[in-house]
Amino acid sequence: MFMRYNFIVFPLCVSTVWAELLQAGNGQTLELSTPLNLTDLDLTVPFNTSTPNLNALDIQCDGSKYGFNPNLADCDGARSYIAPDSEQQVFGERHTGLPDNVFPLPYAIVGDKALCFFQVINIGDGKTARASLNQIRGAASSLFLKCASNVPSQGGVVINIGGDNNAGVVMSTYDPKGIRCRGSFPDPVPCKDVLADMPASTDVEVFGPRDARLVKEILPQTIASRKCDTRPVPGLSDLLWLTNLVTKEDNECIVKLFSSTGRSDITSWYRIWEAVEATFAVCARFRMSGSHRGLGLQGNVFLTLAAGSVGNSSQVSTA
Repeated sequence: MFMRYNFIVFPLCVSTVWAELLQAGNGQTLELSTPLNLTDLDLTVPFNTSTPNLNALDIQCDGSKYGFNPNLADCDGARSYIAPDSEQQVFGERHTGLPDNVFPLPYAIVGDKALCFFQVINIGDGKTARASLNQIRGAASSLFLKCASNVPSQGGVVINIGGDNNAGVVMSTYDPKGIRCRGSFPDPVPCKDVLADMPASTDVEVFGPRDARLVKEILPQTIASRKCDTRPVPGLSDLLWLTNLVTKEDNECIVKLFSSTGRSDITSWYRIWEAVEATFAVCARFRMSGSHRGLGLQGNVFLTLAAGSVGNSSQVSTA
């Protein structure tokens, strides 16, 4: 039996964000909500970018932290997915009690080959940072021009951008060798809600079968998107209907995690989230299902990203 995280895609139902309390397989209660402001961002259509003023930004190139020799074509492709928008957005860490209109971090824009990505970070002392997508796009272009396109070619970070100088943008490399695409994916858009709200803590935990020693995150496990049942309920007022909203699995975006060897391994939810982002970019963006092997310290964690029935079986085909 899979443990499940379920995500409610509420823009299909109402303009208010509600949360659903779920009982996980290990007895923990998980409160998950889906932010509305990610729904309008299209990570499948590239945009033209303009050249920024490099002298106006604080740019630090550092290959030892962010990787050497980033793939120039993939970095250029990644920055083209950052939509032009001058509105200031508020960014903050997900699942920390911030209001629902806060843009959830971590947030990354990944190239089509998942060899290069840009990530928005909060570098300030406060819980939030403000920046527009135009400022993020300009920072990404600056990193590309100053760090990736020079010798040595390397990743880097731009700091002190945005409306309060608390936002930063990282350009880094990724190794996608464990990703495989296959089959079809009818609509990748619901995956953006899963990526925006799935666990992404940097705390290192033990992932593995229920009976494995010191396991914190039990495998197999499923992260599934959900949507509201909009059918009217006879006899209920509008207010009572909203407070008794029924959600159901929409089967439109499902992430499955399991051990490929039957043994436990050590990793963090952040690394799992990063791998799902990469698999989305390489496969789902082009309407294909995908998988990612070799996750965890010993490579025992495996994930799939697909649409379809979650199912009840703990047996997953990896062929």
